[in-house]
Amino acid sequence: MWLRSALPKHHLDAESKDTVKLGIGLIATMTALILGLVTASAKSSFDAVDNAVNATAVQLLALDRALARYGPETGEIRKQLKQALGERIDMI
Repeated sequence: MWLRSALPKHHLDAESKDTVKLGIGLIATMTALILGLVTASAKSSFDAVDNAVNATAVQLLALDRALARYGPETGEIRKQLKQALGERIDMI
């Protein structure tokens, strides 16, 4: 209310109010755009990491199965692989 009495009359006409509304709309639109881009970037990053984890898991399972086909002499290697993987998961 104080500001309204301090401003000149030409700052309070309909054209000035429309300009302020347009400016506020522009700021709101830009904010929404930035938030959308940040969200998309975060999702893209998450998806990339998720795909890498899935690919690594598939490769480790394939390695374990290949070692299992060689018979009981690879049992110690498979055991160490599982132990190392468990330690890595705990570390993460």
